[in-house]
Formats: sequence, structure tokens, C-alpha cells
Amino acid sequence: MPTRTGTDGDDEFTGTSEDDTIIGGAGNDSLYGRGGDDSLVGGDGNDRLVGAWNNDSLFGGNGDDYLNGHDGDDVVHGDDGNDTIYGGENDDFLQGGQGHDFLVGFSGDDTIIGGTGNDTISGRHGNDSVDAGFGNDLIWLRDGFDTVSVGLGDDTLTVQLGWDDDIITDFSFRDDVLDFSIHDIKLKDLTIIQSGNDTIISYAGNSLILKGVDADKLSDSNFIFSGGPGDVNVTHYVTGSLKADSIKGSGAADTLRGVDGDDTLLGQGGDDYIWGDDGNDILFGGDGDDTLLAGFTEGDSSTLNGGDGNDDIVGTYYGDDYIIASAGHDTIGGNGGNDTLDFSNLDAAVFWDSGNDTYTSGPYVVNANGYFQSVIGTAFNDTLQAWPSRSYHYSGGCGDDLIIGYAGNERLSGDEGDDTISGDIGADRVFGGAGDDLLDGGHQDDTIRGDEGSDTLLGGDGDDILWAGDLDDSADFMVGGKGADTIGGGVGADVLAGDEGEDILFGGEGDDTLVGGAWDDGMADTTETSANEIWAGSGSDLVWGASGDDEIGGGAGNDVVKAAAGNDIVYAGRTGDDTLHGSEGNDTVYGGSGADVLFGNEDGDLLFGGADGDLLNGGSGDDTLYGGAGADTLHGGAGNDTFRGGEGADLLAFGEASGDDVVYGFNAADDLLDLSLTLAGFASLDDVQAAATETSEGLLIDLGGGNSLLLIGTTLADLTANNLIFD
Repeated sequence: MPTRTGTDGDDEFTGTSEDDTIIGGAGNDSLYGRGGDDSLVGGDGNDRLVGAWNNDSLFGGNGDDYLNGHDGDDVVHGDDGNDTIYGGENDDFLQGGQGHDFLVGFSGDDTIIGGTGNDTISGRHGNDSVDAGFGNDLIWLRDGFDTVSVGLGDDTLTVQLGWDDDIITDFSFRDDVLDFSIHDIKLKDLTIIQSGNDTIISYAGNSLILKGVDADKLSDSNFIFSGGPGDVNVTHYVTGSLKADSIKGSGAADTLRGVDGDDTLLGQGGDDYIWGDDGNDILFGGDGDDTLLAGFTEGDSSTLNGGDGNDDIVGTYYGDDYIIASAGHDTIGGNGGNDTLDFSNLDAAVFWDSGNDTYTSGPYVVNANGYFQSVIGTAFNDTLQAWPSRSYHYSGGCGDDLIIGYAGNERLSGDEGDDTISGDIGADRVFGGAGDDLLDGGHQDDTIRGDEGSDTLLGGDGDDILWAGDLDDSADFMVGGKGADTIGGGVGADVLAGDEGEDILFGGEGDDTLVGGAWDDGMADTTETSANEIWAGSGSDLVWGASGDDEIGGGAGNDVVKAAAGNDIVYAGRTGDDTLHGSEGNDTVYGGSGADVLFGNEDGDLLFGGADGDLLNGGSGDDTLYGGAGADTLHGGAGNDTFRGGEGADLLAFGEASGDDVVYGFNAADDLLDLSLTLAGFASLDDVQAAATETSEGLLIDLGGGNSLLLIGTTLADLTANNLIFD
């Protein structure tokens, strides 16, 4: 980084392509930076400093200096003396310092500080920030959105065409002047309005915002025109700025406009016209017949409340607005977008969204022009109807509401009260809220939640999800309908019916009734033939399967689980003394912890007793019975059955039509054989031994009537009278 320092004479230096530091010293020096980020210091004398390319720093020092940053984001200080300063291209920082300086920003968004003295300042192009400082300054306003602080002194702002929208601070109606004379602009061409605490002067799409200036205090002494002075007439509107404004009207008929920014506009009394314009605005009409217009900037989202009176309300063009209906005969238009219409301020609402209809309820009329994405009902009994082929969010609020969806994918919420909700066509999300609700999903794949209260949930067509709700301790009734449904109970004693389709049922807590098929007056209809999955949950539950290959089970508590036709898998719960029934088909039945009762019923079943002392009954068919741990009782029933008692002192019972049964793992020390119902008429150990034959597999006993018992691995000597029951 080369550094060069001049003499007391008039020096001339030209920098390199590197970052140079050049100090002129005394004398009238000429310093040129060329390439690199250079630092040029003039020192004493009337110096000429040119930064050239890149981001340079120029310091004039004492004397009347010429400084030009040229290209790059430059920092230029005139210091003492009457300096001429040019920022050049890009975003520059210019400071005049002491003396009467001439400062020009040129292109870029420049920051210009005049300092002391009577300065002439022009930002030229770009969005500039100007602080004139002390002195009687001349400030030129040209293109760009400039912010100007005129400072102290008698200042003149010369306005050129195309000045855009400029913000002027510290303007004094006693000392400062606006000069329009370089163009043929007359006083009559200007629009001067009061906007809150500010005065806005507009011409041909351009505006000057005089911050903190009362328009009534402006006079012809504050203006210079080519045609001479004239009377200043102020039109009293209340208009916001480019920023976020809060504007409050009077008790009369006001016209409020927010312009840019996220504004809050309050009409108060009177028949007001309120226009939010750009931004996400809050508009409140108050009393009177008001007109509320959000704006036309696509994507803005506003909140509009007409207040009392017959109001006209129009939301943002394709914005997501929140519109509040209040007392009176209102006309409301959403104007596109995902809008919310809130009736909660009223004591009733009837809303049938057919596009352009009038809805009457008591003293209130709502004419809904257009469509609303969300509708919020009142605290009373409402009727809300959706429009075809759209998606909605309807909330009933308090009261016993009727909410009807249509073809869209709606979100329908009853909230508090005993509500009736129908999703109709479409994949809907339906929420009952507090109260005893009737919820019908209708067609397609719906999600339905009952929440608090004794609710009725109907899935209808489609693959639905039905849930009683978190911590819902009331008794709910749920029917899945057609389709592969998932149904979950709550804390209360619920009834869950899968109906048609391959369903999954979870009972949850409470004493529930679970039915895989249809429900008809409290009886299980098991004619439905799909494969279901049904789980009871905690509580003493009644579980019904359906025809088809089901997977069903109990939960915590003493459950009764009944399969229907089909090859079913039946489970006991984790705890409790359960009763488990197979049915037609080759079923697999699992006991759990607790003293369970297992019935295989028809066909060839597989029964597992599990822990504790269980009772297993195979029924008809060739069954396999596993006692498991505990002192179990095993009845094979009709058919050629297989017994495995497992651990514990088990009792194995045989009857008059028991078939050719096989027993594995017979423990002569603990297990019992109940032969009291056989046709052999056994009365003693000798009778049994006479009917027994030792084979290579074990001890074969003829039970009479063509029935037999084979004890695998057991000999005649192993069998004692202590193993036998005859009556």
C-alpha cells in the first residue's frame, strides 16, 4: 500500500492500481487516485482531489477544494473552506463541513450533509438522504425518493419535474420556501391535503410530505411560482404516508386513506369512506353507514370491521383478509383470496355461500358478494353452508350450529354447543368441540374428531379417521361406514363400529364396545366380509369382529372379544381376565396375563393360554391348544385336537366326541386327565390301564365310541390314579 506525501509547494500525484495513500500537504495540490481503494488528503491550500475508480476516501482539508469521488462507494469530506464536491457513481457519503459548499451526489443512493454555511445541495439521481445543516441552504429535489432535513436557516427547496415522493423534515412555514418556478407549475395545479400531523403536496403523481407541518399555516410566502403567488387552498382529507400510520377520524363524515404501510384507520362516528390502499391495514368504520375498501395490491391482508350501521366492505384484491360483520345491513365482498368472515359480534348468523346472496338473521342482513375461505359464527345458533368446489374453514362458535360443507375439502368446526355438521362431498376435517355433536364426514376420506360431549361420528364413504378426542370422557358412538376406516375411542364408554371396509378400531380408555361390521340396535351384524384390525384399549370392553380375516384384541381390563367368520387373530389385553371367541374359520386366539377364557369354536383353531390359569375350549375342528404358564384347563371339543399344557398343573378334559386327541408334554407329577364325559365309562385306574396300549410314541388310551387319547412320551407306569378324574 504505497504512501506518498507532498511538500509545501503545489504538488501533483497520480496513484497506482493499488490502495494508495496520498497526502498533499501545504500548497494547491492535485491528487488522482486511479485504481485501488485510495485515501487522498489535500491538506492546506485550494486542492483538487479525484478518486477515480473503486471505493475512495477524500479529505479536502483547509481551503476551497474541488473533490470528486468518481466511481465507487466514496467518502468525501470538504472540511474547511468553500468546497465543490461531487460524489460520482454509486452510493456515496458527502460532507461539506464549514463554508459555503456546493454538493452533488449524482447517481446512487447518496448521503449528503451540508454542515455550516449557505450550501447548495443536489442529490440528483437515486434515493438520497440529505441533511442541510445550518445556514440558508438551496436544496434541489429531483428524481428519486429522497429524505431531506432542511435544518436551521432560511432554506429553499427547488422542485424539478419527476421528483417522485420525497419526505421533508424540519420545514418551517416561517422561514422556508418551495420553489416551483423552473417549470410552468401553478398553484392551482397542486393538491394540498392534511394527513394526520403532516402536509402532503401532490402534482402529476409526485408528492412532497412535509412532516409535522399544519397545512393551514402555509401561505403564499412559502411558494415560488413562475406565474407569481396565489391563494393557498387546503383540502382537508386525512391521508397517511408511505409508512405505517394510525389515523383517527372525527364524529363527522371522514375520508381516510392509509397510502403505503401497515395502517390503522378508525372512522369513529359519521358516514365514513376509509381506504387502506397498500399494506396490511386495520380498518374500523365505527358508527354510521361506512364504506371500507382494503386496497388493490395483490397479496396484502387487512382486517375490516364496519361497526354499527349499514356498511359496504370490500377486502383486498386476492388478499387473505379478516372481515368482521357487525350490527346493521352490511354488504361484504371478500374480493378473492383466502378471506375470513367473522359473525361472532352478532347474536345469530345464517350464511349460505352461493356467491352473491343476501342472508338475514333477526335484525341483521349480510350480502356476501364473492367467496370467503373462513367463516366464524356467533355465540348463538348459526347455519353455515359452503359453496361448491371450494375449500373452507367454518367455525360455528358457541351455540347449537348447523354447518354443511359441499364439494371442497373443508375444515368444519362446531366449537361449543350441540352442533350438527355434514362434510358432504370432499375430503373434510370435522371437529365437534364441546357439546353433544352429530358429525357426518360424507363422501371421500374425512378426518372427524368429536372432542368433549357425547358425540355421534359417522365416517360415510371413503377411508376415514374417526377419533373421540383427547380426554373425552363421555360416551361416543362412531361408525366408519364404507372404506378402510381408522376409529379411536376416548376415555368414556364408547361404541365403535367399522361397518364396511378393512377397518382399524382402537377403543381407548373406558368400557367400550367395538364392532368390526355394522351396528344395528345394539347387536353386531357380522355379514361384512373385509379384513379389520380392532383394539380395545383400557377398560372392560366388548369387541366384535366381522366376517373376514380380522386382527382384534382387548386392552387393559376384563374384555370380551368375539371374532366372526374368517381366519381371525384374537388377542387378550395386556392385563385383565378376558373372554376370547373365535368363530367360523381357522382362528388363532392368544390369551395374555390374567385368567383368560378362550373359545376356538368352529374349524381348526390355534389357542394360546398365556400367563396365569386359563380355560381353553377348542370347539369343533382339529384344534391345537397351548396352556402356557399357570394351572390351565384345556377342552379340545370335537375333532382331532392337539394339547400342550405347558408349565403348571393343567387339567385336560375329553368328551364323548373328542376325536383322536394327542397330548404333548404330559407331566404325571402335576397334570390331570378328566375322563368323566368319555363313552368308555372309566371308574378306576385299572379300567384306564385295561384300555391303554404302549406304543413307540407313547401311551394310547381308547376312550370309546371311536375316540382315543395319545399321551406322547408317557408310559403305562407313569400314569397313576392321582392323574385321573372319573366324575
